[in-house]
Amino acid sequence: MKTLTFFILFILFYTTSFTQTRSTDLLPTNQFKSGEYFKYRLIYKFSEAWVTAGNVIFELSERSVDDKHHTVLIAKGSTAPAFDIFYKVRDEYATVMETSTCLPKFFLRRVNEGGFKIHNDFNFIHENQKVIIEIQDSKSAHIIDTMSIPSNTQDIISAILYCRTLDYNKLDSGEQYSFPIFLDNEVFYVGIKYHGRQLVSTENGDYNCLVLQPNLIGGRIFSEVDKMRVYLTDDEQRLPVFIESPIKVGKVAAVLVKYKNK
Repeated sequence: MKTLTFFILFILFYTTSFTQTRSTDLLPTNQFKSGEYFKYRLIYKFSEAWVTAGNVIFELSERSVDDKHHTVLIAKGSTAPAFDIFYKVRDEYATVMETSTCLPKFFLRRVNEGGFKIHNDFNFIHENQKVIIEIQDSKSAHIIDTMSIPSNTQDIISAILYCRTLDYNKLDSGEQYSFPIFLDNEVFYVGIKYHGRQLVSTENGDYNCLVLQPNLIGGRIFSEVDKMRVYLTDDEQRLPVFIESPIKVGKVAAVLVKYKNK
């Protein structure tokens, strides 16, 4: 069930400047904070039955790199014991993002899905529009290479924090932001469309939310990318509390079941 882990990683996502500056699409102040902890339950629907398929945990901390303040986001995903029988997933992702610009510096991916392992390490050099990659998986040889990237390129984890800080008040319903992400050694342009505000009820209470539609990489994971919806709290925290989307077989949802801010 590798799509389940990728689901939560994709849920939450361009400037023309070639300098390492903060995008004008972002709010002046970041909505994410060091010390935040999120736990999501992933639910899979097949036919009419909903079952718990796994869990994903996000943890934010801070670190000084090259005398600059950086935010570290670690994401860990795993299938539930009942799903381990069919397809065991134990994944870990991490990004180190420069806090002031919301640009990633380092990215790490450690995937073990049904015994297939992937190791990715990316070192972003935004001032030169380059990324140094080191990749290896169970079927391929170890590769070290340098690739070109456009300005404001995100990785799939830093994009979560980036999207929490986008200024949706600048958009009318149906308008979107777009920006590049670097994934699987390619650059893709991802859109995040704004669909107004809505009251959302969850097991943890009711939330006034921003309704977002990520326009993802069609055909890779999701069958109907235009039907995914992400619900961020309409407050200074911008917490993702509920996400749902069809996939190629059935439907998946992610529900925030625990949040802490140390």
